[in-house]
Amino acid sequence: SMRETIRWFEPVEHRLEFVAEIEGVKFYNDSKATSVDATVKALEAFQGDPGKIVLILGGRGKKAPYAPLAELVKQKVRKVILIGEDAETIARELGDYAPNHRAASMNEAVSEAFESCVANDIVLLAPACASFDMFESYEHRGKVFKEAVHALRVETQQGKSATKI
Repeated sequence: SMRETIRWFEPVEHRLEFVAEIEGVKFYNDSKATSVDATVKALEAFQGDPGKIVLILGGRGKKAPYAPLAELVKQKVRKVILIGEDAETIARELGDYAPNHRAASMNEAVSEAFESCVANDIVLLAPACASFDMFESYEHRGKVFKEAVHALRVETQQGKSATKI
């Protein structure tokens, strides 16, 4: 199965890279998905997965329509978290297919995505855009995403130990 393949496959950084699992939610970094087509492929990779996807999309658009994402977003995506310059355009083109939220930073995007999830969901950074409006490169964007996920994990663990006291 695809999941077995993913499990044994040594991932390329920023290409459907598994980052962490927090309270049953899995985080994947596909910052290298800088085109609509690459994001379509990223979403298709999770077709057999029982969970829904909270998708982090946006950045500096490449003037390509986002319509090719519509059907997959409708089927598979619980919510779209929008970042960067092209957020409004994406909201306009995909707004009918899933609820969306505009995030001002990657940290906000990650925590909003997590709050929108239920167990077995997936948070996927597959932006369909270039990164240069907010980041130095797609690598930098992926690194900031991973840092935000790790910070969230620490936060949720601290929250857990605080409630136990």
